[in-house]
Amino acid sequence: MSPGDLIYEDYNKDGRIDDNDIHPLARNNQIPGVNFGTTISLSWKAFDLNMLFQGISQYWVEYTESWTNPLPFGRNGLDIFMDRWHKEDIFDKTSAWVPGKYPSTLSKAYNGRPSLFWRYNASYVRLKSLEVGYSLPGQMLRKAGIKRVRVYVNAFNPLTWSKLKFVDPEHSPGEDGKEYPIVKNYNIGVNVTF
Repeated sequence: MSPGDLIYEDYNKDGRIDDNDIHPLARNNQIPGVNFGTTISLSWKAFDLNMLFQGISQYWVEYTESWTNPLPFGRNGLDIFMDRWHKEDIFDKTSAWVPGKYPSTLSKAYNGRPSLFWRYNASYVRLKSLEVGYSLPGQMLRKAGIKRVRVYVNAFNPLTWSKLKFVDPEHSPGEDGKEYPIVKNYNIGVNVTF
């Protein structure tokens, strides 16, 4: 054991910490308990607004591998990996320990056991799309042979509300959050009808 290692409860009170101490911690399922979405469309005079919200709840993920084996397969580690217990000088076994939020990787077999410490609430609400438009008055356009002109701005994935801050909540826990992030797009456009 090393400083900063997790402390496990001897759940079955047999004097040993082993697989017999494992018990349900939270909803243990790769499928969210609730999926939801809603659209909102509003218009006022020449303006229009469209929004699509989507999210999940009752969903917990576990990123144990990211903390106990942060650089598998030549990948980069997550930023929060730096906030862990480590030696002041990694080449000197007698150097002092520097505290962190997460345990060191020296005892990864021990620290990688199932625990609420590694579980994260991955529930979220995401504004998947937002579009604001304005239709120009028809009188001016008819003289130019144009029936309609609508100017708009839109955004895809502009906002996400989630307690999970270090990875995108839509990423599967099997990839330990090391996937390419969901892209945010912002556009300006014009629709012209002749």
